[in-house]
Amino acid sequence: MQVRLKALSDPTRLKILYLLSEGELCVCEIICALDKPQSSISHHLNILKNLGFIKGRKEGVWIHYSLTSPKIADMVKELIELI
Repeated sequence: MQVRLKALSDPTRLKILYLLSEGELCVCEIICALDKPQSSISHHLNILKNLGFIKGRKEGVWIHYSLTSPKIADMVKELIELI
């Protein structure tokens, strides 16, 4: 539990989850929305995926990410309101 909460303390990861709360996105769309290098976004996506927050679906050369549960979207919105 503590590791999952620590992962959510990073602003970039929280932003990624917020973006994905609106629906599935390609890595390229996340990179563009956050204006961060591909390596940085991939690092954050990997952490979120390993902790079970998101899942990936490969399509051609791109991976499309989505939340593993709609409850995560609600949780993210509540966290943002608290901040």
